[in-house]
Amino acid sequence: VYAFPLAQPREVKPITSFKTHPVRFLSMSDGGTLCYSYDGEIYTQQPDATPKKVAIELVRDDRPQFANLQSSDGATSAVVSTDNRPLAYASERGGNWQLYLAKIARKEDPNFPNATLIEEEVLLPSTTVERAYPQFSPDGKMLAIAASGEAFNKIGLKIAPGQTSNMADGQLFLYDPASKQANPVTKDFNPSV
Repeated sequence: VYAFPLAQPREVKPITSFKTHPVRFLSMSDGGTLCYSYDGEIYTQQPDATPKKVAIELVRDDRPQFANLQSSDGATSAVVSTDNRPLAYASERGGNWQLYLAKIARKEDPNFPNATLIEEEVLLPSTTVERAYPQFSPDGKMLAIAASGEAFNKIGLKIAPGQTSNMADGQLFLYDPASKQANPVTKDFNPSV
């Protein structure tokens, strides 16, 4: 970028000294501050000063949950807690559906799209019991989980001794990730009420 007085066009003065790429989208305020892009970055420059790169951080925080989760690992049913820190989802790995909890490892990271380190853990690992459809409670501390009565050491079963449970019998559990305790919410549900 160069400047010169209109009355003296031969007095050309360089304003910027970038070497490899052109300056683009140049604009100037009434006070003479320049704003432009160079090599994919945005700069401002006061009169008779050096350019300053503008720190820009884009954070998409207008959606509390993922609208469309696509994953090559077969993940589905993803939900984000109310504070946007943990993410719970179901994923089929090794032929068995399990629930996973992904957490932002660094407190400095504001959300998942900007997280530099994410820790993943299997909630209640099992090779025989499948769990699915997690949903965070409004305070983000509990998870509602759909599973068979066999889940959580069979606390959801309501059958007589000697009977075989129906693995397709879906139950709803409230699970506390902090204490690792579950409550079978629908165990005593009476549909005739």
